[in-house]
Amino acid sequence: MTRIMHYINKFFGGIGGEDKAEYPLTVTAGTVGPGRLLAGKLGDAGTIVATIVCGDNTAQYSPDHIKQEIVALLEQYEADILVAGPAFSSGRYGLACAEAAEAAQMYGIQSVVSMHPENPGIDLCPADVIIVKAGESAVDMAASMEHLCQVLVRLTAGRPIDTEELIYCIKRDIRCNTTSRKNGAVRAVDMLLAKIGGKKFESEQLPPHFPRITPAPPIEATGGPVRAVCR
Repeated sequence: MTRIMHYINKFFGGIGGEDKAEYPLTVTAGTVGPGRLLAGKLGDAGTIVATIVCGDNTAQYSPDHIKQEIVALLEQYEADILVAGPAFSSGRYGLACAEAAEAAQMYGIQSVVSMHPENPGIDLCPADVIIVKAGESAVDMAASMEHLCQVLVRLTAGRPIDTEELIYCIKRDIRCNTTSRKNGAVRAVDMLLAKIGGKKFESEQLPPHFPRITPAPPIEATGGPVRAVCR
């Protein structure tokens, strides 16, 4: 059975709120807090062997030291996968989850992080980390855990994530350098000619995506004309 190490912050570990932001990194065998919900959904697909709890400030003050501690714990518990979160939209928690994912990469195992698409921790996660979409707050805990579980079941079974599970993951659009037979100027002209000719082409630049917002209805003017009064 796949052995899973779970990383959560001090709040979801039941330690406290902002007054415990400097809580040191600790480990508890088995599940803690939201890990119990995750374990129940995983069933026989995997077992959470231990839970790491750390204050968000502690993770930011000494990230290198924290990563080394996590690597040591992954080795101690012989973990196969590290799961971090859900961090929802909490910025510091998301950054800490990214550090935990980097520690898993250092140890040489797969990591899965759950956070909101606008969490700043996404940009700091290593390229090979799978990031599962989470809601904005803990109100969405059940749905976030359900999506996380579906991705984990795939991984623990040794099967690649298919299209159905990919809809729960965050597309990161990571750009990598590759070698091309044509230089940039030639490729740009080729794309321009294809566009003019109505042919299919794929841009090398990622355009910004802005959500469509329905404008508010116009305000109806009431009363008579407005007269400016100068004093």
